[in-house]
Amino acid sequence: LDLTQFDWQKILPQIPTDRLNVPQDLQKYLLRLEGIRVQCSLTGADFSGRNLSGINLSGLDLSGAKFINTNLSQANLSNADLTKADLSMATAIDTNLTGANLTEAKCHKAFVIRSKFKSANFTRADFQYGKLVGSELHEANLSDAKFIAVNITNSSFFGALFKRTNLANAYIV
Repeated sequence: LDLTQFDWQKILPQIPTDRLNVPQDLQKYLLRLEGIRVQCSLTGADFSGRNLSGINLSGLDLSGAKFINTNLSQANLSNADLTKADLSMATAIDTNLTGANLTEAKCHKAFVIRSKFKSANFTRADFQYGKLVGSELHEANLSDAKFIAVNITNSSFFGALFKRTNLANAYIV
């Protein structure tokens, strides 16, 4: 199946194809298309500045993708691979990131409200100067992560692993 010929406008109608940077090696990425799962890869894709609210990207390989200043509110990113993704200045309100891999992800000034990160992996993630309000990080791995100067309000971390986690100047209530 040659996925380079797919009509990306029909698959991701919220993202104009002329603005979507789809890599050449479409191989492992999973998209939901009317209940059919299609294999392809969007590693390194650039979703910066897009409104992806409500989109289902669960289980997808989004490693190295850019979500700078992207609206991810009410999106489903459960079990997504966001290794080395850039989510700086992203907005995530009521977003599902359960089981997501955020290893070495960059989340500077991200605005996160009432989102779920149960069992998410934040190993070496860089979450600085952002807001994390009313969110669940139960059983999350926060090893070697940086939460420097982050406003963490009413968020829960039951069973989370804090191993060498940097919370310098974080406001935690």
